[in-house]
Amino acid sequence: MEKLDILISEIQADAKNMKLIQILTAQLDKLVKDGLPELHAFYRDLEDAELISEDELRDLQVALALHVVRILLFTGGWNTG
Repeated sequence: MEKLDILISEIQADAKNMKLIQILTAQLDKLVKDGLPELHAFYRDLEDAELISEDELRDLQVALALHVVRILLFTGGWNTG
């Protein structure tokens, strides 16, 4: 239990970690309430908090888009023909 307390204290001491937790909490609330996260707000919040560079943001957006396409193709959610 002491190790967990130390870990929590270290996370709370880092302002960037706390900002990330706030951003993720807002997205989780949106997901629970509406069934979907708000990705545009998520991306904007990450960038505004300077937790991610423009290049990293672009990479994240592309990776997520590709992931969604794969899911749609795999589940048949995307009519290809």
